[in-house]
Amino acid sequence: MRYVAILILLLSFAAPLKAQLKLNATGTCAMWLKAGKNKVFRQIEEAFVLGLIDGMSVGANMNFWATKEGQVKINQALSWVDVYCRANPLEHTVTGVQKLFNSRAEPVESNDQ
Repeated sequence: MRYVAILILLLSFAAPLKAQLKLNATGTCAMWLKAGKNKVFRQIEEAFVLGLIDGMSVGANMNFWATKEGQVKINQALSWVDVYCRANPLEHTVTGVQKLFNSRAEPVESNDQ
Protein backbone atom coordinates (compact mmCIF):
# COMPACT_ATOMS: atom_id res chain seq x y z
CA MET A 1 0.00 0.00 0.00
CA ARG A 2 2.90 2.32 0.77
CA TYR A 3 4.24 1.84 -2.76
CA VAL A 4 0.88 2.79 -4.26
CA ALA A 5 0.80 5.96 -2.15
CA ILE A 6 4.32 6.84 -3.27
CA LEU A 7 3.39 6.18 -6.90
CA ILE A 8 0.31 8.39 -6.65
CA LEU A 9 2.37 11.12 -5.01
CA LEU A 10 4.97 10.95 -7.77
CA LEU A 11 2.32 10.96 -10.47
CA SER A 12 0.68 14.02 -8.94
CA PHE A 13 3.78 15.95 -9.99
CA ALA A 14 3.33 14.80 -13.58
CA ALA A 15 3.48 17.36 -16.37
CA PRO A 16 0.36 18.44 -18.27
CA LEU A 17 -1.99 16.01 -19.94
CA LYS A 18 -0.09 15.61 -23.21
CA ALA A 19 3.18 14.70 -21.52
CA GLN A 20 4.60 11.22 -21.97
CA LEU A 21 4.54 9.10 -18.84
CA LYS A 22 7.48 6.75 -18.45
CA LEU A 23 7.46 4.14 -15.73
CA ASN A 24 10.18 1.72 -14.78
CA ALA A 25 9.48 -1.52 -13.00
CA THR A 26 11.18 -4.85 -12.73
CA GLY A 27 8.19 -7.21 -12.90
CA THR A 28 7.90 -9.13 -16.14
CA CYS A 29 4.80 -10.72 -17.56
CA ALA A 30 6.34 -14.10 -16.80
CA MET A 31 6.42 -13.08 -13.14
CA TRP A 32 2.78 -11.93 -13.39
CA LEU A 33 1.76 -15.32 -14.75
CA LYS A 34 3.81 -17.18 -12.15
CA ALA A 35 2.21 -15.09 -9.39
CA GLY A 36 -1.17 -16.35 -10.56
CA LYS A 37 -0.31 -19.74 -9.07
CA ASN A 38 0.11 -18.29 -5.57
CA LYS A 39 -2.89 -16.51 -4.05
CA VAL A 40 -0.88 -14.08 -1.90
CA PHE A 41 1.55 -13.10 -4.66
CA ARG A 42 -1.34 -12.74 -7.08
CA GLN A 43 -3.11 -10.35 -4.72
CA ILE A 44 0.06 -8.27 -4.43
CA GLU A 45 0.50 -8.13 -8.22
CA GLU A 46 -3.16 -7.28 -8.75
CA ALA A 47 -3.01 -4.50 -6.15
CA PHE A 48 0.05 -3.08 -7.90
CA VAL A 49 -1.67 -3.11 -11.31
CA LEU A 50 -4.87 -1.55 -9.97
CA GLY A 51 -2.91 1.08 -8.06
CA LEU A 52 -0.90 1.82 -11.16
CA ILE A 53 -4.05 2.32 -13.23
CA ASP A 54 -5.56 4.57 -10.57
CA GLY A 55 -2.31 6.50 -10.20
CA MET A 56 -2.04 7.01 -13.95
CA SER A 57 -5.64 8.22 -14.01
CA VAL A 58 -5.07 10.75 -11.25
CA GLY A 59 -1.66 11.86 -12.53
CA ALA A 60 -2.87 12.37 -16.09
CA ASN A 61 -6.36 13.64 -15.13
CA MET A 62 -7.93 10.90 -17.23
CA ASN A 63 -10.91 8.59 -16.78
CA PHE A 64 -10.15 4.89 -17.13
CA TRP A 65 -12.83 2.91 -15.33
CA ALA A 66 -15.82 4.78 -16.81
CA THR A 67 -15.49 6.20 -20.31
CA LYS A 68 -17.67 6.81 -23.35
CA GLU A 69 -17.01 3.16 -24.24
CA GLY A 70 -18.67 2.16 -20.97
CA GLN A 71 -17.48 0.89 -17.64
CA VAL A 72 -14.72 -1.63 -17.21
CA LYS A 73 -14.72 -3.88 -14.16
CA ILE A 74 -11.63 -4.74 -12.17
CA ASN A 75 -11.71 -8.38 -13.26
CA GLN A 76 -11.90 -7.28 -16.92
CA ALA A 77 -8.79 -5.12 -16.56
CA LEU A 78 -6.90 -7.92 -14.81
CA SER A 79 -8.03 -10.39 -17.45
CA TRP A 80 -6.70 -8.05 -20.16
CA VAL A 81 -3.32 -8.03 -18.38
CA ASP A 82 -3.43 -11.87 -18.25
CA VAL A 83 -4.02 -12.08 -21.99
CA TYR A 84 -1.31 -9.51 -22.73
CA CYS A 85 1.20 -11.31 -20.52
CA ARG A 86 0.50 -14.73 -22.05
CA ALA A 87 1.23 -13.22 -25.46
CA ASN A 88 4.26 -11.21 -24.25
CA PRO A 89 5.92 -13.08 -21.35
CA LEU A 90 9.23 -11.21 -21.71
CA GLU A 91 7.64 -7.75 -21.55
CA HIS A 92 7.24 -5.84 -18.31
CA THR A 93 3.78 -5.95 -16.78
CA VAL A 94 3.86 -2.14 -16.62
CA THR A 95 4.15 -2.01 -20.43
CA GLY A 96 0.92 -3.95 -20.73
CA VAL A 97 -0.81 -1.76 -18.18
CA GLN A 98 0.31 1.36 -20.07
CA LYS A 99 -1.07 -0.08 -23.32
CA LEU A 100 -4.36 -0.93 -21.64
CA PHE A 101 -4.56 2.53 -20.07
CA ASN A 102 -3.74 4.30 -23.33
CA SER A 103 -6.29 2.22 -25.23
CA ARG A 104 -9.27 3.40 -23.19
CA ALA A 105 -8.42 6.38 -20.98
CA GLU A 106 -9.98 9.68 -21.91
CA PRO A 107 -9.68 13.20 -20.49
CA VAL A 108 -11.80 14.10 -17.51
CA GLU A 109 -14.55 16.44 -18.63
CA SER A 110 -14.50 19.70 -16.74
CA ASN A 111 -17.71 21.37 -15.61
CA ASP A 112 -15.91 24.68 -15.04
CA GLN A 113 -17.25 26.56 -18.06
